[in-house]
Amino acid sequence: NATSGLGIDFEKLDKSLYHSLAGGILPEEIIKTGVFSRLPVVFGAETHYFINSLVKDVNQFAQRGYFMLVGPLSATAVLETAQWSQSQQFRLSFYLGPKTVTTIAAVAPELEQTLEYGFLAPLTKVFFQVLHFFRGYTHSYGWAIVFLALLIKLLLLPLTLRAERVKQSPKQEQEYQRKLRYIQQKYQHDREALLQAQTELMRKYALPGNFLTGMLPILLQLPVFIALRGVLSNSIELYQAPFFWIPNLTAQDPYYILPLCLTLGALFQFSSTRSSEPRQRIVGIVMAALLGIFISGFSAGLVLYLLVNSAIDNVTVTLYRKFFMKAGRANPLSFLQ
Repeated sequence: NATSGLGIDFEKLDKSLYHSLAGGILPEEIIKTGVFSRLPVVFGAETHYFINSLVKDVNQFAQRGYFMLVGPLSATAVLETAQWSQSQQFRLSFYLGPKTVTTIAAVAPELEQTLEYGFLAPLTKVFFQVLHFFRGYTHSYGWAIVFLALLIKLLLLPLTLRAERVKQSPKQEQEYQRKLRYIQQKYQHDREALLQAQTELMRKYALPGNFLTGMLPILLQLPVFIALRGVLSNSIELYQAPFFWIPNLTAQDPYYILPLCLTLGALFQFSSTRSSEPRQRIVGIVMAALLGIFISGFSAGLVLYLLVNSAIDNVTVTLYRKFFMKAGRANPLSFLQ
């Protein structure tokens, strides 16, 4: 009988790795109950950016694996084999290193789950490759994030401008509201006729199509944000990557400069709506402040992306209103009609 042990410091441990041919036992249960995992294929531990694990057991040396407590904050991961009466040779492979995408894919596909990219993993991997491509030219992950934000906004630009055009149609909205009040007064005693007239009016003014058009850029940004959060918060390639005053793009901005700039950008964006009601102005200020508090806990790389994204939105909307809405020039979105 032989064992192979690996020490684990619980203070630095995020979670345990467990993948067995037999299956069914979680690492937490192994520690609490002492139940072992049979025929472990992947067995070890991981932190946020590093892995220490068995990845290959050609001759099936490990018949069971378990965690043995050796102190209040430490344990040993034990791989145990069967008894034998004569000399035998076994070959085991371990991976002790960082969670880099290319390395993990080459070593053991099972370890890709430790990247924590979430349910949008395919999209997250695409963004990571694009980010890595830009980094090859800029030699900085900070500038790579900036160019990635520019690329995404460029792809969404037609939808963004069309949504802005919908929001800048006050005359059409006023006419719709006036006719809606008229038919409500006219058919106030005929519910069926009122419903039919409202449906016809909505179809004539492309409602709720206008609403969906205005919301589409925001809806498309949600999966983009979730996927980018997986890249910018969990990729070791950005670990301790500096950018100006930021020493580590995967950690929070130490001086909260980026969250403050994003909050000011949100205030500017709200002020551009020119709301005359004091209550709406107060709500806008409160929402901008809450946004700043909420994103202050995000990684600096993710806040940098949001800041660039917001800045591009503000510039795009300002230029569109100045050169196409007020000047009465040709609509740049005529190709979308």
